[in-house]
Amino acid sequence: MATHSSEQATQSQVSRRNFLQETAFVGIAALIPANLAAQNPVGDIYGEGLPACRVVYPTVKPAYAVDGALTESFHELSEALTGVHPLDSHVAKAYVTRIAINPELTSALPPLLDAFRQIRTKPKEHWESQIDALIMKNSKLRPCAEQVIYVWYFSAFFLPDPADKNPDPTKRRRIWVYGDYGHYARGLAWSLIGAHAPAVSGGPYGHWADTVTLER
Repeated sequence: MATHSSEQATQSQVSRRNFLQETAFVGIAALIPANLAAQNPVGDIYGEGLPACRVVYPTVKPAYAVDGALTESFHELSEALTGVHPLDSHVAKAYVTRIAINPELTSALPPLLDAFRQIRTKPKEHWESQIDALIMKNSKLRPCAEQVIYVWYFSAFFLPDPADKNPDPTKRRRIWVYGDYGHYARGLAWSLIGAHAPAVSGGPYGHWADTVTLER
């Protein structure tokens, strides 16, 4: 049984590397594709996670219900994409809602989940190869799948800046789009590299202000 669990863990690790084959950075940026990372310095990940540095991103009303069935499918897809089991169900609900109201991602979510539901009918030992073939090698599904990985690892999406009006969408500047600050410290990347989330050591963002007040 221990050997089987070890083999599954190894498969998950290999799968994550396959999902983001273009990666070039190490440590915190290890999951960012090189072609995107070139547009966004590693240091931006740290600063833009803080409340005062965040960009207000437009939202839309999804054309579908963000219900229990959709959330459950998203939760299971997230575990398959990240290789992490279990993932918090409350955070999954928050993340799927963020995707559903994001104008860049809302229309891509249903077909991504439909593809995963088809994969889910297969024996579980085939899921990894099926995800690679049907999602990660699909030019229409992969971008949204990558954002699912980003949001779990960094609590943020990596999307075109709405302020950049370059007519060529491929050349628009990309930015990190964060949500609830409470998710920032729970990003999977921090435990992956064995570190705490930047600027939250010893307490949540801003805790030092309270400390200074008490000391006075």
